[in-house]
Amino acid sequence: MIMRRILLVLVALFIGFGSVSAKKRKEVKSDLVGVWQQAGTMDGKLQARPILKIIDADGTFSTMVVYSGNSSGKMTQLGTYKIMNDSIYKETITNHFIRSQEGTTVPIKYRFADDAKEVLILEFENGAGKAVFREMWLRISAKAIAK
Repeated sequence: MIMRRILLVLVALFIGFGSVSAKKRKEVKSDLVGVWQQAGTMDGKLQARPILKIIDADGTFSTMVVYSGNSSGKMTQLGTYKIMNDSIYKETITNHFIRSQEGTTVPIKYRFADDAKEVLILEFENGAGKAVFREMWLRISAKAIAK
């Protein structure tokens, strides 16, 4: 009877430790993880746009527009992502301001334009496969916090 209880406790502990380690394994370790601000060139100068992308280590992402002045920002899409290799990841859109985009999975080519991995270039096709979009994103870093 005592042996049975000890065995039951050991099995419960084993299952518990397995659950904790499974959660740790799901965390994405990638240079993509972080907060990014979209940028583009205007008159030959690099300018930040009011669009943010947050790529979380838990495998989720979100994109939002940040307004200035007295108006508030707006979440434009939410979803999950999976890194396929060192140059392609897939975003699966769960919520989007264009409802027809929900449920779609978009393969995205990515590369870093600098050695510090602070400038991210994304390329992807629209749903019809007729146009390729290229976006530039700048990492928003905690290093930039002024004290």
